[in-house]
Amino acid sequence: MTSRRRTVSGLFHGIFELALGAGAFFAAGWIRLHLPAEAERPFSLDSHLWLLPASLAAWILPLWLWGFHRTGRVGSAWAEAWKVSRAVGSGFLVLVAMLVARKFDPSRGFLAIFVALDWSLLLLFRLASLSMARHQ
Repeated sequence: MTSRRRTVSGLFHGIFELALGAGAFFAAGWIRLHLPAEAERPFSLDSHLWLLPASLAAWILPLWLWGFHRTGRVGSAWAEAWKVSRAVGSGFLVLVAMLVARKFDPSRGFLAIFVALDWSLLLLFRLASLSMARHQ
C-alpha cells in the first residue's frame, strides 16, 4: 500500500509541477505585456505560445531524472534548492537549443521572467512538500 501511495503522490507532484510551469509561462506573458516594448519589438504572447509545450517537454526529463517524483525523500532544503536549480537550468538550456534550431528570436525579457517564476514556484512547492512530509 505504501508503494502505491508513493506512486500516486509522485504522479500528483509531477502533474502539479508541470501545471506550475504552465502557470509561470502565462504569468510571465502577462507581466511582459505590461512592461515597455523591447527596441521597437512589441511583445505578442501568440507568437510565443509554441514555447509552452516545448518548455514543458524540456522540463519533464530533468524533473524526472533528479527525482522530483520521489516526494519527501530528501533531507535538506538546500538539496531541494539544488535539484530545482539543476532541473530549471537544464530545461532552460534545452529550450534555448530549441529556439536556436527553430531560428526564433523570442523576447528575452519574457524568457527571463518565465525562468525566474518557474524556479521560484517550483522551489516554493518543493519546500512546502518537504515541510509537510517532515511534519507527518
